[in-house]
Amino acid sequence: MYAQNAKNIARIFPSSSSSRLLHTTVRREASEAAARNPQKSREDNEQRPPSRKYKRKPPPIPHEGIQVTADIVTGNIIKRASRKWNPGDWKHEAMKNAEERRLESVVPTKKNAHYILPSAEQQKFFSWGEYEEGSSELPGPEMDTLGVWSQIQPGTFVEVRRNEITTHAVILGSWATDGLMKAICLVSTGETWATLPEDVLFTVPNFVDIATITRCGLEMLARDEHQMAARVKVLKYIRGIEKQIEEQYFEIAPFAQKVYNMFKPDDPDAWKQITTLEVAKKYTGGKTPSLVTLLAVHKHLMRRSQEFTAMTPNFRATNIFWIRPQNQLETIRRVSSLYFSKSDKMDKFVEKARVIIAATKADRALAWSQPASQRPIEGPSFDEDDQVFVRFLEESIRTKRTIQVDPYAVATSAIMKKLALYDGEIADDMVSQMLLDLGVHTPWYEPVISNPRDMEFTKHGGVVQNSLTQVVQSGSQVLQKLGPDDLYPYDIVRDLRHDFGDMPVYVIDDFGAHELDDGLSVESIPLEPGSYWIHVHVADPTALLPPTHRIVASAMNQSTSIYRVEDSSPLLPPVPGIEGLGSKIGTGEAQNALTFSFKIDRFGDIVDYLIRPSMIKNIQICKYDDVDVALGLYSPQTTWSFPFGHSSSRSFTPTDFSPSARKDFTTLYDIALRLSRKRLDMGSLFTSLPFAEIMMTSPGQGELPPNPPSLSQRMSSTGFPELAYAVANPKSTESGARRMVAEFMKSAARVASRFFRDRNIPAVRRCANKPIGTEEAMQKLRAIQDEDGFVDYAETMKNNVVYPPAFFHLEPHGHWLLGIPEGEGYCRVTSPLRRFGDLLAHWQIKHALVNPLARPLFTDEWMQAFCVDFSVRDPILRKINRLHNLSWALKYISRWRDHPEMSAGIDVDPLKNLTVMRMGNMRHNSVVGVYSCTGFLPELGIPCKIADMPAEGIPIGEPVPAKIQSIRAGLKPAISVSI
Repeated sequence: MYAQNAKNIARIFPSSSSSRLLHTTVRREASEAAARNPQKSREDNEQRPPSRKYKRKPPPIPHEGIQVTADIVTGNIIKRASRKWNPGDWKHEAMKNAEERRLESVVPTKKNAHYILPSAEQQKFFSWGEYEEGSSELPGPEMDTLGVWSQIQPGTFVEVRRNEITTHAVILGSWATDGLMKAICLVSTGETWATLPEDVLFTVPNFVDIATITRCGLEMLARDEHQMAARVKVLKYIRGIEKQIEEQYFEIAPFAQKVYNMFKPDDPDAWKQITTLEVAKKYTGGKTPSLVTLLAVHKHLMRRSQEFTAMTPNFRATNIFWIRPQNQLETIRRVSSLYFSKSDKMDKFVEKARVIIAATKADRALAWSQPASQRPIEGPSFDEDDQVFVRFLEESIRTKRTIQVDPYAVATSAIMKKLALYDGEIADDMVSQMLLDLGVHTPWYEPVISNPRDMEFTKHGGVVQNSLTQVVQSGSQVLQKLGPDDLYPYDIVRDLRHDFGDMPVYVIDDFGAHELDDGLSVESIPLEPGSYWIHVHVADPTALLPPTHRIVASAMNQSTSIYRVEDSSPLLPPVPGIEGLGSKIGTGEAQNALTFSFKIDRFGDIVDYLIRPSMIKNIQICKYDDVDVALGLYSPQTTWSFPFGHSSSRSFTPTDFSPSARKDFTTLYDIALRLSRKRLDMGSLFTSLPFAEIMMTSPGQGELPPNPPSLSQRMSSTGFPELAYAVANPKSTESGARRMVAEFMKSAARVASRFFRDRNIPAVRRCANKPIGTEEAMQKLRAIQDEDGFVDYAETMKNNVVYPPAFFHLEPHGHWLLGIPEGEGYCRVTSPLRRFGDLLAHWQIKHALVNPLARPLFTDEWMQAFCVDFSVRDPILRKINRLHNLSWALKYISRWRDHPEMSAGIDVDPLKNLTVMRMGNMRHNSVVGVYSCTGFLPELGIPCKIADMPAEGIPIGEPVPAKIQSIRAGLKPAISVSI
């Protein structure tokens, strides 16, 4: 047996023929001698001293070489196994239909379910996953993804990843649960899983015929012999392609070692993007790679997480990886090497960190209630080695998902354990706290929205950006003459502008709003009682700004104005002449606008429309509260509640409007109600769930001190900005003047889509399909729908109604939530100072007005590429914004909890009277033996995790008393409660 194994080893690790012969001969002679005299052989082995060469310590394998060695060894083993050289005792017992019987034994059925336990992979995969652990996402009508889940058809082979578990499966179908559409997958272990769209990273369509998939059924347990047979057939297909993937994977291994050097960015501090297809074509010499090759390359890039990071969300739509900067990769390798070599440099850094942390903690404790401030840190300074560790820790808290192994995890855990100053799980929030205590970050630093990599162009976007100037210049003689710093030399639509004279234009917005994009006018039609023209006047930055200007590229990259709790970043930088509506009030000058006019009949139908450049003069700036007072709808508690008290000193003195203005407001509001009722008649259904918003209450306190510019200039940051914690309800924010303005902005978007549709001009439209649920469930929701179209969000969960994600498309698809029919479409145009898509639509409209017979300024091909990029970017920006606001909310709650004196003057401490509502199915964590689920804290307006739930559970949507268990800020802000 030993000789046989020796031969096998020689086959896996081939050497020279002479040494192999010697090795075999020596072993054979030793075996024969032992057989002749076994007693003597044992005595010799016991008495013989060990050879000196085995006492020598083998040379260490370089850390970066361990991966190479492992790949080669494993690859050789797999290759040899695939050639069927393995010994007989490795084989299964020969029997008829042996493979089918083995596969049947792993498929759960009603008969064997009591003894087939969930696999270890399934338990880890469905442990409290990242989409829940952030507690930032409750599914609803505005969950923003590409909306492509329906494109994963049954019979598709998929790779799914979560919580560092990777498996293969075939899609059997989908069902609605927890307010989400989930795919039912038959995985390679024989189990049936219900997984999320974000878990699917790679697809091979039409892998299994639909007839076989239909016979498999959607049940978690195989119901009968027919389902069993179909599932076994699918498993054979899965295991067949897995073998091909394994073989291809190890053939590619030597090439994969070189990929980073082939594609790494020239700038050692820059990130770069690459697609799976680009790498695969490099391997095949430019030929179109097979799907197996693509998947093998994809797996290599995923596995090499030190060098490549998958761009999420929506990786499946883009297949884009970030290539890590060379300097950052060197930092990872250096710190990992210091850890594995047990260098004392890590211990020295930890000792120095303890001294610094003790000092900064004492400073903050004394000044916790003071305004935000900074002062230099005295004491030990960081040398070069210390700075490497700090940079490593800073980089470790960047955005990442558990679809790849975290290259920072091992060394970060070692540092934090050696430090031994913080309790709880070692995660990014603990590292963030350490960086704060070291004087590297400030208490108000927000990593969620501070990661520049999340704001970069996608690969598709880079192509779009690079071709922007070329596309528009080829379609416009005026633009051909402009350089990157040139504005329009004249107003290209000056001869088309309609002068609205002294018609009042009401610009209505919140207190403190800076980018005033739009205003309203109303015009009666004497010969048609009950019908009116509504004019939505929109700011006109494109009167000066051409699409060829340098700032357009940066605006395209940013996509939208970014509003942070502490400050904001406008879409467009200050440019003379590019201003919001009302900037020329008091000068007597007219202001340019792009006006979207639509005629509303007495039934609430839009029966005509007109889009034209315009000039407006009689601009009146109003606040929502002012108009609500004029309408008799004002209530200070209608919109916001302040569970922790409200320290804002803003006073409110209503504006005394003229009788004509009051009449106009009443007319506008009545018309808005017509439009709203018309949309409700088409089946529109809104959900209502409170949400938190954190506001700076002292804007005059100046900019918050930033993070220190370098590690050699560390600062002790003390105090905190003055904030107000507000909770709003969507229903209240869609009432009164806010509802009126929103209704007309929606109508302007509808007529813009009609304009593009009627002229066959490509435009990006926001679309949403009908909710998924039974007709009985939809009837129940409509029965409890209030007069404004709202229903409590928990009711949709109880009735298992799922809102499909919104998506973007060039075709005029409908938007069910807004009551917009198929064929009309919804194209946003009313915020060109805040949204790049609106700016793009303005250029497209003006070009069509000036050149009605010419081709569109932006071609179908270019707009399609932009739509793909925007579809990826928009949900990322929205999610970042939600996480940013949740992170600030949790910082506020954490300070309140840690400093009871903040509740002085408050009648009821909100944290002592919390309730929680269950918002999802219960999950059992078999590792720790507890149940948990997604929940919501209505008093605080934030989602949460309900931990340690009783096995019998609680009803969905029913509030029960709760107590905060833990709070975690950082990149994955989360709050856990117990009941």
